[in-house]
Amino acid sequence: MHSRRSPGSSATVAAPSRTSRNGVSGAGAVVRDSSVDATLSWTAHPARLHPLKALAAFAAVSLTWWIALLAFGSPLMAMVGSIALLGSVAEALFPIHHRVTESGVFTRCAWQMRQMSWDSVKGAWMGADGIHLSPFTRDTRLGRMRGVTLRFSDGNNGAVIEAVRRHLKREAT
Repeated sequence: MHSRRSPGSSATVAAPSRTSRNGVSGAGAVVRDSSVDATLSWTAHPARLHPLKALAAFAAVSLTWWIALLAFGSPLMAMVGSIALLGSVAEALFPIHHRVTESGVFTRCAWQMRQMSWDSVKGAWMGADGIHLSPFTRDTRLGRMRGVTLRFSDGNNGAVIEAVRRHLKREAT
C-alpha cells in the first residue's frame, strides 16, 4: 500500500498499490446494487456552499438558451445546447448523493450516476471539498474524469475519510 498527496493538500489517503481492471461507470450508467447494504450515505449541496458558482452556472445555461434561440431560431436547438451545458455544470447546481458500500462507491447528481468498485481504486487524493478516488496510480486529468469524487458535507469529513481508509486497507490485503 502507498499514500498519495494531492497538490495543495497536506493530508493523504492510503491507496492500494496492486493493479486491477477499470471498474468505473460514467454518466448515464445504471447502478444496480440493491443487494449491497450502504455503510455510509450522505448528500452534498455544492450550490449552498458556493452560491456564486451556482449562479454563474445557471446564468451560463440561460445565456446559452437565448443565444442558441437567436442564432438558430429554434426552441428545440436552444434546448439541446442548454441541456448539453447543463450536463457539464450539474454538480454545481444539483445535490450530489453519495454512498460508500462494501462493494464500492456510488454517486448520483441529477441524471448522472457514477460508480467505482474498491478493487479498481488505485489512487486516492484529498482535496479541499472531498476525496477523489481514481483508477490510476497518479493524479492526472484523465483520472479526474474516470474517477469518483466523494464531496464532504455537514462536517462528515472524518467519517468519509475513515470509511475510505477502511475499504482501501481491506483491498490492499
